[in-house]
Amino acid sequence: MRILQVIETGGPGGAETVFAQLASGLASRGHSVQCVVRDGSWLPGELQQRGFAPHLMRIGGTFDTTLLRQLVSQIREHRIDLVHAHLFDGAAYATLAAALCRVPSVTTLHGQVDVQRSGVGTRLKATLLRNAASAVVAVSGALRADLLNVLGIAPSRFHVIHNGLESLSTIVGLPVSVPAPRGEEPFRLVAVGNIRPAKDYPSLLLAIAALRQRDIHVHLDVLGQPDRLGLYEQLQEQIVSLSIQPHVTFHGFVRDPSAVLGRAHAFVLASSQEGFSLATIEAMLAGIPVVATMSGGPEEIIESDVTGLLVPPGNPAALATAIARLVQGPDLSRRLRESAWQSAHARFSMNKMLDAYESLYREVSSRTNA
Repeated sequence: MRILQVIETGGPGGAETVFAQLASGLASRGHSVQCVVRDGSWLPGELQQRGFAPHLMRIGGTFDTTLLRQLVSQIREHRIDLVHAHLFDGAAYATLAAALCRVPSVTTLHGQVDVQRSGVGTRLKATLLRNAASAVVAVSGALRADLLNVLGIAPSRFHVIHNGLESLSTIVGLPVSVPAPRGEEPFRLVAVGNIRPAKDYPSLLLAIAALRQRDIHVHLDVLGQPDRLGLYEQLQEQIVSLSIQPHVTFHGFVRDPSAVLGRAHAFVLASSQEGFSLATIEAMLAGIPVVATMSGGPEEIIESDVTGLLVPPGNPAALATAIARLVQGPDLSRRLRESAWQSAHARFSMNKMLDAYESLYREVSSRTNA
């Protein structure tokens, strides 16, 4: 098939990573893939490294007719068979362009944030998806349940496809675990995710402070790009007010997190909302025990007390207690990491994701051409 992939953000982030991996995976299966992405971002460079020549977009205003014309032009120039859009805003333009060109379209929604905005523009975009998209995909069942009524999409056209990871193909065994800390050496925690409200880093910092008050020696490494809205600065102020400056390190965006993951004793996800969480799967495959909040996607990745520990979102005390269980229970950590590795390796491969999308592409294409 000739496929046009569209996304309005540039990352780095989970949705953009899936976008790049999906493009490569589809191309490796013989499809012709064109990519339209935001200009001046991480994703164009990533796609170029993978052998693609992405087309660059700029979104401006409530309704960008220039972008719509650009997408229509790409569909016609490359004789596209199917348009696959990611995220809410770009999906509205891509869906309309596909409808104008009479080709099927698939939209993948990776989270709730964009859809929850109010206003005429959001309602118009939801109407476009509801009436014109051939199929809509949520990356978890929890996300689908949350958005089904909000968007008003027919259940038969709203699917669930879990994200997969390329790295699974190169992982052949459970990594050797990091030795438990001794003496005053801290128990190292790692959190991966861009600095934005849904990741709820304030609750995680409160949990770190609570652990330090209990004389549990931990150090938190945060890997993620700071936002531009002042949240990062607020977190720095919170760290000072909690007197935990020596025990928290923000590394910013790290292209290859293997060095930090390699010395971590546990991975922690404190999100208030999480569409899926590739980072959680990456931690499981790295052989790191996981503590995560029941924020949507993690419940479909982790079985509590079997492949990780799940706690309520927005509850620093519960988060601290779960981390303390790992610090004080090396046998628990070992059991969780072994079960988590086996589960992630069996369930979240790139091939499974590609199979699911190809099946959906065939379904909507046959329906359109009938």
